[in-house]
Amino acid sequence: MIVLESLEQFKVVYRNGRKWNRCVEAINNIQNIQPEVMYSIGDSLVYMVTEGEAATERFEGNRRYFDVHYYLAGTEEVEFAPKSA
Repeated sequence: MIVLESLEQFKVVYRNGRKWNRCVEAINNIQNIQPEVMYSIGDSLVYMVTEGEAATERFEGNRRYFDVHYYLAGTEEVEFAPKSA
């Protein structure tokens, strides 16, 4: 897991690649995103804004896809483990 402190840092670290540019495009479009509605850019990015506390007890794993969390406010507790565990 990689934690970055700002969108500017993300742009420096992930400056190349369509998928990373699409993440920035989605974040820059934040004022037009309705909460709890799924959006997509091409076939490589699906995103949404979630409000309130996430009520999940599941552990999620990704092999092919990745999650990018961009926080507008608040915090989130994230746990991680090796795939073998």
